[in-house]
Amino acid sequence: FPSAGATVHLIPGNHDINPESKTAADALARLQHYRTTFASHDYGAFRTKFASFVTINSEFLLLPYLGLNGTHAHPNVSAEVDAQWKWIERALTDAKASGAPHTVLVMHHPPFLHTEDEAEQYFNWPVEPRKRILSLAQLATPLRLEATLAVAARLVARTPAARPRAVPPYPLLE
Repeated sequence: FPSAGATVHLIPGNHDINPESKTAADALARLQHYRTTFASHDYGAFRTKFASFVTINSEFLLLPYLGLNGTHAHPNVSAEVDAQWKWIERALTDAKASGAPHTVLVMHHPPFLHTEDEAEQYFNWPVEPRKRILSLAQLATPLRLEATLAVAARLVARTPAARPRAVPPYPLLE
């Protein structure tokens, strides 16, 4: 895309980093492969004049809940997960401080499909990390989380409190 003048921001999905990895060694090897093959980091943030985007590695955040054979996470996996949670908090705080009118969380799997309190299933997050990400999202949008861009479900999930509104008259990525 460089020839088109576009910047591409990558996030890993379940085919890159499997949230159901059975061993810490497998999960860490997949993470390292992603970082060396596709992008130096698996989460990040960027701003346009209309929005702040916070991209997260939802696959690795879910690993302690879905993978590792139901055991407690390996210390190296825990360190990666904890570092990303701390980074998300800082990134969302920075997004609010930026003054951008919109903040968009970008991830592979959405925290929920229809309602914040829906039952856990394959296409949404387990309840504990879902509550945590939605709580952190309040740092950027204290009234309500309006939307998350989820690549896997190819949808924009809205909270019940978010009223649908017309598409802004400007592109968010400009």
